[in-house]
Amino acid sequence: MSASPTRRIVALDGLRAVAVVLVMLGHGSEAYLGDQAEAPWLAPLVNSSLGVRLFFVLSGFLITSLLLREQQQRGSIDWRAFLFRRCLRIWPALYAYLIAIAGLTLLGVIAVSPLQFLAAATFTWNYAGIWIRQGTADGGWFLGHLWTLALEQQFYLAWPALIILAGWRRAAVGAVAVPLLMPLVRLGWYAAFPDQRGFLGMLFHTAIDSILIGCAFALHQPRIRLWMAPRPWVFPLALLFVFLISPLLGSLLRPYRITVGYGLDGLCCGVLILAAEQEGAWSRWLSLKPLVVLGTISYGLYIWQQLFLTPLNTTITGHFPISVLAAFGCAAASFGGIERPFLRAKGMFQRAALGPPG
Repeated sequence: MSASPTRRIVALDGLRAVAVVLVMLGHGSEAYLGDQAEAPWLAPLVNSSLGVRLFFVLSGFLITSLLLREQQQRGSIDWRAFLFRRCLRIWPALYAYLIAIAGLTLLGVIAVSPLQFLAAATFTWNYAGIWIRQGTADGGWFLGHLWTLALEQQFYLAWPALIILAGWRRAAVGAVAVPLLMPLVRLGWYAAFPDQRGFLGMLFHTAIDSILIGCAFALHQPRIRLWMAPRPWVFPLALLFVFLISPLLGSLLRPYRITVGYGLDGLCCGVLILAAEQEGAWSRWLSLKPLVVLGTISYGLYIWQQLFLTPLNTTITGHFPISVLAAFGCAAASFGGIERPFLRAKGMFQRAALGPPG
């Protein structure tokens, strides 16, 4: 096992840009195309599911690489410091968005229930459909995308704790075993709880495999690279599969995603991440300045685009292309005014945890 390089890899920011564009295309298609967005031929373009899975695999890969580096340099993991750094990264921008949504609710512009706010603010939205039986449609849209942050936050709590309690070797085995078993878990949950079938891609215990695949790629990176080296066809095949074949299968075969689709997408995303870390056309393309800038503000863009790419927004900011410009404007303001100051503080805590590069 080995940690990722300490330097920032700008190509991974480019991958974040690809992920957020896929999400925006998916949500924008629902807003502007209606039922036409379900057409199979559009599936590769409006594949928000892939955008989310790419974010998840990236998160598992980078978080695990950082924890592994901390282990190597300090001899242990400071779980509380890790959680504090993640809170500095995630909470400020999220709660700024929630305050804005609360303001619009108080003004009567939109309708969001108190329980929906509670689920979003406590990072339990991925289970909200189970414990909140009634909620407003507005809340379901304007806060619904926050299920991804809920799943991420639950991962931040569980993964370092597992490493500390079980050790790196068992964690590395689990990062491979759980994704392999997850299709069976989803099928079992599908059969046992019919009313929860729509949540299979969101619940921690049925959807954690995408993040764990990223963890597995970080932990087993040398072996995977060694296996890929004499097989140059792996990367183009992964690219073709995840961007074309998989979305078409997901559109045409309903059980595909909840069985093997999420896992296969995750594996391909892992290959794309490893390829982005190496010199080549893929890495150079992802390192183009516009993609890097877009990837840098992708977190705020993911949060705020939900307010604009929807028919529920009947103001001028809900009409294309102003809706897209408004989303970018809010994301840029979020990064410059909220995220960047907290990122500086997070950086100081991170350097303190890791110590000088060894």
